[in-house]
Amino acid sequence: ARSLYCIPGIGGTVFSFKTILDGLPAWLPVHGLPYPGTAGREAPIRRLDRLGAVLADRIRRASPPTALLGYSLGGFAAFEAARLLAADGISPTVVVIDTSPAGLPSLRSFAARVTSARDWKMRFKNVLPQGVIDRLGGGGGKGRAIESLRDVVAAGFEAMRFHDPQPAPVDVVLIRTAETDFGPIADVADLGWGELARHVEVVEIPTAHLEVFRGGSMDLARVVRAVVERNRQR
Repeated sequence: ARSLYCIPGIGGTVFSFKTILDGLPAWLPVHGLPYPGTAGREAPIRRLDRLGAVLADRIRRASPPTALLGYSLGGFAAFEAARLLAADGISPTVVVIDTSPAGLPSLRSFAARVTSARDWKMRFKNVLPQGVIDRLGGGGGKGRAIESLRDVVAAGFEAMRFHDPQPAPVDVVLIRTAETDFGPIADVADLGWGELARHVEVVEIPTAHLEVFRGGSMDLARVVRAVVERNRQR
C-alpha cells in the first residue's frame, strides 16, 4: 500500500501525529518526516524549497506516497516536496492543516519580529510543547536536545520569512480549523491555495489550530482517512 507521510510545523517534531493513528486505516503505512537538525546531528534547513527537496528525497528512498500531511509550516514543506515528486510522475495529494499562503505577508512580519528579538531563545522555549521536552529528558529546558530543537524552530521562522511559493500541478486538501482566528484573511475560504494548486478542496473541522491534535484529533483523522481511501481506489 502507498504511504502517508506526516510533516510537522514549527519545531520539527512528529510526536503530535500519533494522536490520529487509531483513526486511520489499518492497511495504511504512516511515516513521520522530522526536520533535519531535530536530533542535533545536522544543521537545520533555513529555506522551504531546500527542505522540500530533502523531504522529497527521503520519500523517493522509502515507499510510494498516497498523501503528504503537513501541519502549519509543514504544509508549505509538503507542497514543495510534492512539486518535486510531481516532476518525477509521482502525484500524492497534499493535505495541509491551517497552512495559509494568503497569510504569508503577515507571517513574514511576525517571523521577522521574533527572530530579531534579543530574547529569541526565551520566546522559542514557549514554542516547544512540554510533552516534547519531557520525552527528551529536558524538563528544565536545558541540554543539547532542547537546544537542537530551538535551532530548528529558529530555522522554521527564518524559512517562513523568505518563502515565496510558486504554482505547481499538485492537488491540495485544506483542513481549516473553525475556531482559529485567521485575521485579515478569514474571508479567503481556501487561504490562498487556489493561486498555487491544481485543485483545492476545503474541509472545516470544529477545533482550533493549537488543539487540532488534541480535541480535534478524531475529526482530523476522519478527513485524512477519507483522502487516503479515495486515493486507494484510483
